[in-house]
Amino acid sequence: MTGIESCRKGDKRMKQAEHPPVTAGANSAAEYSLALIDQLARIDRTCSKEEMDELVCRLLSLIGEAMLSGRVFLFERLEGTAEAYCNTFEWCANGVAPQIDNLTEIVPADMPYWLEVFGRGETIVIPNIEDVKTQMPSEYEILKTQSVHSEIAVPVFYRGNLSGFFGLDNPQRAMTAGSSDCLPLSAGISAARGRTCAC
Repeated sequence: MTGIESCRKGDKRMKQAEHPPVTAGANSAAEYSLALIDQLARIDRTCSKEEMDELVCRLLSLIGEAMLSGRVFLFERLEGTAEAYCNTFEWCANGVAPQIDNLTEIVPADMPYWLEVFGRGETIVIPNIEDVKTQMPSEYEILKTQSVHSEIAVPVFYRGNLSGFFGLDNPQRAMTAGSSDCLPLSAGISAARGRTCAC
């Protein structure tokens, strides 16, 4: 599984530097952690919008490869709106259909349960979407149409306010471990997007 040239920002395919995929083995967890630390450090240093976009794509690909996910995505608050969100970045594994063009404006009515959970600063972990069909029917329908059977979604805050969320479709690695690993990444993405806006 590789993330090379499979990350998009809106309607633009992002060119990424080649990198070795995170592989299974004794050192894979350490290699993954080092790669994430390096990527977050690069994100923290840049004020270039173009470089930031490339770094966010690289970060999503690292997460996707390490968690063996079909898709990793970032939603951000839609400019000019108070509550709508737009899928701004996505990384897809080989053979996985992109969804970014279908998710250009998600409003609160589309994900009331998720927004309530995100508002508390909590992560969504769904090992099997069939188990949440009645608990979160709106979100279930969106996930079902995308052939998602498991999901992790993490809120992203900027200056104390929910500014978006990122997530993983169909991660094959342990769900609980994956969700906890994603929490510091949420802070990194938040700082990254805020920095480029302020620079």
